Amino acid sequence: MISTLEKVTRGLATVRLGYVVGDESLLGLSEGNLDKYLFNPVLYQFPVRFSWTRYLVLALILMMQGIIVKPKWIYGHIRLKIRAKTGLFTKATNYIYLLPLAENGEAFEIVETGRTCAFPKPALFPTNQLNYEGLKLSTPHDLDQFVKVYRNELLSNSYRTHPATFDAESARLAESMLFDIAGVLNRLSAHWWLEGGTLLGIHRDGKLLDWDHDIDLGLRFDSEEQISQLLKALKKTRYYIKTLVFPQKSGVWNPGNFRLIKIFPRHFYFFHTNLCLDLFIFYKAPLENSGALVYKYVVHERNGYHPASMLDELQNIEFQGHQLNLPLNADSFLESKYGSGWRTPIKEWHVAIDDKTILSNMDSN
Repeated sequence: MISTLEKVTRGLATVRLGYVVGDESLLGLSEGNLDKYLFNPVLYQFPVRFSWTRYLVLALILMMQGIIVKPKWIYGHIRLKIRAKTGLFTKATNYIYLLPLAENGEAFEIVETGRTCAFPKPALFPTNQLNYEGLKLSTPHDLDQFVKVYRNELLSNSYRTHPATFDAESARLAESMLFDIAGVLNRLSAHWWLEGGTLLGIHRDGKLLDWDHDIDLGLRFDSEEQISQLLKALKKTRYYIKTLVFPQKSGVWNPGNFRLIKIFPRHFYFFHTNLCLDLFIFYKAPLENSGALVYKYVVHERNGYHPASMLDELQNIEFQGHQLNLPLNADSFLESKYGSGWRTPIKEWHVAIDDKTILSNMDSN
């Protein structure tokens, strides 16, 4: 990615398109790791006259170097998705987003996840060149102060408003789906438990979190035959089933054939609704550095794990007349994931940034 980013920034300079690193990429860069929070770098591009002409020239320059520029129309605004080709019909898994800023008086604005974020010009200019792995990247002149003041704006893409949240009706549908899938897992004698926000809401509040948008469950991987039987059983239900594999990226764990099973209510049979149940597959294995047995998983291209002792034994909880599984010591489990303040509701939370069971976040435990 550094090689591609170098070619892109050089191309931007050639066509005189100014930029600064933006979004979570800027947060990571301020902490010395560009991809700490986001694998796909984001660049904010400053407004300029005849931008479309410059985009075309940029696309031609990069195409000659095996890099494809593709315009995207998102939230009513244009952005460029830039990705290197790895073969005649293949592309790199990572890409770069170039997001044009709009000028509004003494501020620049960017539209993220449907909301507008504004950055005053004096906070950005004059820009600074920061050396990162031999590459000079453009940043606001006072980087530390900028990320401190505008952290929420930079995270607006992560703390996004989801199309499905749990009002009374959707919560009822989500609970029905939870009970159906729990029934399938129980019939197969699977080792499964409530995970994430679903565990937090049911254990702490006695209900699904009002601001949550999906159901989270964990499943211990026991064998390929186990997963095969589970998928056969799930496909006989009234739900739409989709499996996801582990990303083929350097440094990301790849312990098995399945990372996640996504389960949706069907819509006109061939389609599905926004409501989703995520069944994460956990693989019991030793950590490479210590040999300690843990349950490994990957989410948002991040390695994460729970100590085996937290999930080897489970307990039951009755919820709406149904028996559900949760970790034997749910309080300790939730503290390891959300921190000591897990009893206090927090609406803006993102697994890749805030989850303390993610390897890259564990230094904040």
